[in-house]
Amino acid sequence: MGRTVQVRRPHGAKFQGVSLLELCVVVAVMLVVAASSLPAMMNILQQYRLRMAARDVAAMLQRSRMRCVRDNRFHTVLEAQTTHGGHIYNQMFLDQNGNTAYDAGEAMVQLPSGVRFNNASAPVLSAATLGYTPQPASTALSFNGLGLPCVVRNGICTNWDSSGNAVGVVYYLQDSRRASVAWAAVTVGPAGRARTWQYSASSSQWQAQ
Repeated sequence: MGRTVQVRRPHGAKFQGVSLLELCVVVAVMLVVAASSLPAMMNILQQYRLRMAARDVAAMLQRSRMRCVRDNRFHTVLEAQTTHGGHIYNQMFLDQNGNTAYDAGEAMVQLPSGVRFNNASAPVLSAATLGYTPQPASTALSFNGLGLPCVVRNGICTNWDSSGNAVGVVYYLQDSRRASVAWAAVTVGPAGRARTWQYSASSSQWQAQ
């Protein structure tokens, strides 16, 4: 049989609850703590979205590289914009048929809403940090049949630019939806390896991921 346990209070003692004033004070403190931590949480979410977008771009570039090796010929990587539901999205795709437009079946990545490619005002990743001199932002990246980055000149995809630099590029990604602009980058070095970077505003330095 179950037993009933009774708790007896000491003689003269009274059980006291929480007053409305005390409850209001606790709620107010909780709201202040939540409000103070919200900006930091939003920054963390922003950095996470940007980091994932950079990884998606790097993965797409690696798929493009392998496709060029499979086809044993060069293809060019292009950027584009598309609109869905009134929102503009940035895309990157491998132009396999040379028509400068994305076609179904081609390697492609679409950036999240609010994230875009922007090489114009990005904090610069220096040649000393990269180990190579990146091509100008206007240069379209191609991969040759060996999977190496190249630039097209006179119909030939060469691994060296007109200045004698081995071909390598930097793509800067910007998220400016909040007051604090966040940056990430994807680099492709002369060996063809794609790498992601995150910019730290506190230290004003790029950090490899």
